[in-house]
Amino acid sequence: MANLGIKAAEHIYKATGECTIGAFDAYFSKKTMFNALKGKTTSDGRQLMTAVTRAQDNYVAYFPATPTPDKKRRRGRPKKEGANLYGEKVVLKSLLKDMSDFTEVTMNLYGKDTKVKYLCLDLLWKSTDTIMRFVVVSSSVGQCVLMTDDLTLTAEEIITIYTLRFKIETSFDEQKNEMGCFDYHFWTKSLERRKRRQAGTDPHETIDDVESTKKAISAFVCLGTIATGILTIMAFKHDCEIWARYPGWVRTVRSRIPSISVTKESFAHSFHADLHHFSHIPIAKIISPLLRKSDFLYATLGDNFFANAA
Repeated sequence: MANLGIKAAEHIYKATGECTIGAFDAYFSKKTMFNALKGKTTSDGRQLMTAVTRAQDNYVAYFPATPTPDKKRRRGRPKKEGANLYGEKVVLKSLLKDMSDFTEVTMNLYGKDTKVKYLCLDLLWKSTDTIMRFVVVSSSVGQCVLMTDDLTLTAEEIITIYTLRFKIETSFDEQKNEMGCFDYHFWTKSLERRKRRQAGTDPHETIDDVESTKKAISAFVCLGTIATGILTIMAFKHDCEIWARYPGWVRTVRSRIPSISVTKESFAHSFHADLHHFSHIPIAKIISPLLRKSDFLYATLGDNFFANAA
């Protein structure tokens, strides 16, 4: 995931010249993630992509210790030059027990004004042996600990960035339930259900078939995602036309911008009628012969059919 994020950040930097901030859930708050991001910088020395994540519940951090040169060195291997000195240990989740030192503000989270209490601390994290910025947050939405490797971000910016991550969940819901991006049915007989392959099966042929099946699945999801993006662009650019053509009924219109579901249904409702305007495109040549005629479906059955049915 870090490598995919870095590739996306590289494309963004080439197009805009701006570095990227990625919002991730607690699964990605790991040493490998932050180290991978730290290793990629721009030509002027800026980190190509920084991360804002939710820390896992069992994470601990340390206050930096002040070196005491007069103190007699303890037995054992000397500490590496430039390495950090760790002071008092802090169990991050335990800071929520006493919120007397927290700052209270009102922020717009998930589209609503919400009272938020937070405590921002710059602490040493042993996994990366660097200073990380931790923000302990408590609100009516919930309690959590956020962390980032970008010390220039304020606590309120970190909270706002992480709440924006929820938008991807609504996107997944639309792709799954509205667009059917994950309703693929590709399989291969080369991949046996049993653990052992049948005798006489060519392993190279099996691997090729499995790889081609994986590519078909990836292509299906990719095309569904592109279709979702096209409908999103249509919803923003042609909102009035979409609402005018929408054949259904919405109890409460929460936004001027129609949803993916409304856009898809409006487009499907007028697709057949508008298809003759695009008869030159290849997809029209495939669909047009399969369309049912505009005549009434049971017109050829005659009156006797309906009389007998009655």
